[in-house]
Amino acid sequence: ALLAAQERRAGSARSRARIGLAPPGADADGAAVAETQAELARFDARAAALRQQIATLLGTPVPDATLGASGRQPLPPDSPEAGRPADLLRARPDVRAAEQRVLKAAADVGIAKADLYPKLRLGGTIGVGLPSASSPLGLAGGPSLQIPLFDHGRREAAVDARRAALDEALAAYRQAVLTAYQEAAGALANWRAARRATIGLAAAIEADRRQARRLGVLYREGLADAGGRADADADLIQAQRRLAAAREAEGLATVALYKALGAASPPPAQEARG
Repeated sequence: ALLAAQERRAGSARSRARIGLAPPGADADGAAVAETQAELARFDARAAALRQQIATLLGTPVPDATLGASGRQPLPPDSPEAGRPADLLRARPDVRAAEQRVLKAAADVGIAKADLYPKLRLGGTIGVGLPSASSPLGLAGGPSLQIPLFDHGRREAAVDARRAALDEALAAYRQAVLTAYQEAAGALANWRAARRATIGLAAAIEADRRQARRLGVLYREGLADAGGRADADADLIQAQRRLAAAREAEGLATVALYKALGAASPPPAQEARG
């Protein structure tokens, strides 16, 4: 659409220049047309590369043909899912892994501390037959008491080592949570900024659309020239391009926010309304 509008504007400029109604401006308009054609070629190449990347992620050598089909630009979700920050951050794989290391280290400390205390073991069997001279009650084996006297120092050293490991795991967990919070806060700020930009451009484009319609009516009534109408159409298309770029940025910011929060996949995108 932009290319067609620029071609109309270039043609109008050349016509005005030929009859002496306007200074020659066809060269500049022709350059704009050539630049747009080159930009479209770059967009096609980028789209092809992205389709191939998606195919690679899906484990297939050939991209899905439907990915290249034309259609309206999808809209990102209105907002991420709400929830308690601690619950959302805990869903991150790095935070979960650090939390599990803390729990394991705490369990190891408990086991090491238990080794400091005497252990009473009831072993053997109690017979139900006739008693013997060595065991009148029919008890074979009997209880045993293990008291850590000579290796108590080694066991205390093991407890200290486990406590040091727990302190290290706690420090790593604290750092993981702080890093997750920093990334989530930054991603949320970026998402909010991208959302505000999309809303602002969507509102501004309505003014450009009204101006293009007004000049279209004036042109049909003979009250405006083709150049002015072509300029208005080109301005509207440029505004639509800026809005499309803002929607893309908002979508990427939404994905980054969900990733930073460790949340589930975003809901399906809606179809753009214009």
